[in-house]
Amino acid sequence: MRLALLLLVVVHAVHPAVAAKRPKPEPCAGGRFLVLEGGPLVAEAGSPRFDAVAIAAGQVGIDSGCAPARVKLKATKKGTVVRARWARCGSARAVKLQATIAAPACDTMTGVRKAKKQKAVRFRAVRSRCGDGAVDTAGGEACDQGAGCTAGQTCDDARCACVDPPATTTTSSTLAPATTTTSTSTSTTTTLPAGVCGNGTIDAGEPCDLFAAPSGCAGGQQCDLAAGQCACTAIPASIGKTVAFSLPPPPDPSTLPLPQTEDGTRYLNVGPGGMLTVPDAPADPLTAVARCTGWITACVSPPDRVLDDCARSAPHCTTGQPWLETERCCPAACFAAYEAQRQAGASAMLAFRTTYFTDASCFPGVAALLGND
Repeated sequence: MRLALLLLVVVHAVHPAVAAKRPKPEPCAGGRFLVLEGGPLVAEAGSPRFDAVAIAAGQVGIDSGCAPARVKLKATKKGTVVRARWARCGSARAVKLQATIAAPACDTMTGVRKAKKQKAVRFRAVRSRCGDGAVDTAGGEACDQGAGCTAGQTCDDARCACVDPPATTTTSSTLAPATTTTSTSTSTTTTLPAGVCGNGTIDAGEPCDLFAAPSGCAGGQQCDLAAGQCACTAIPASIGKTVAFSLPPPPDPSTLPLPQTEDGTRYLNVGPGGMLTVPDAPADPLTAVARCTGWITACVSPPDRVLDDCARSAPHCTTGQPWLETERCCPAACFAAYEAQRQAGASAMLAFRTTYFTDASCFPGVAALLGND
């Protein structure tokens, strides 16, 4: 009897849970996934700088050569399985795509592209978003994180769109909390807030801006930050001085608050050329850029060591493959390019961003890796 009562209690307790239906997994939303490893998926002449798998309106396409076709999506616990096939993609025949968008974040895709008489191509991709640092022109982005706009324009990072600086004439030469200006295009009066030094635009009341090109200063002058405001100062006769600095030991990667891929790999940054992972960053030119700029930024400690000093003092690479060198280093050509920017009137921060990130041609192999050669 006691056993029967116990069984009755147990059955009564678990029955509702047993009878309840488990919720079905929800499929990940469509979008564009930029291929970081394994691309381009369709190797054809004129392929885009970086490939993408685009899912929308029940179809999937591949930027490098597969037109949108019907896609089959199946939601599972691990993610959304993507399947599609094409009779032909360029010269490739009987093309099949199978990939998984990892749940629950739905931000990464791993898969394989197969074709008749061709070796299978395995790839990894990440969801394209405004602000990820990759200018996804096919996805409607004109710029991203300040890169991609023509001279005289700035990137609206909230929309990844290039915008012209406001065409205004200033009625006062001193910086005030608000300055009344007149638009030359509409002849209407607009009240603008005080300019923010470093927003890339020479706002009303600002003589220059740290990230504007041109800076707004006269020849022989640079834009600098003085008492929290932009100001034009004389360009130093010599850019930077040699300072002593030793990089402290790196922190334990397991303690860093870094994002992770679905397989638990921690990474520093994702871009069209690849992924910088921790602790095993790929030995490629982008790693060399990260190692060099990491040394410079760690060195900066005003007023003892300013950006000019650290750019000049960074250890020089001794080979044409700096990503394989044991110690962090910067190519000598990089400081030469940085110095030329500074002597032309660029602020230290603009020269640093242009030399080491926007251009980065002073690093061997970067142009080829990003498809810009």
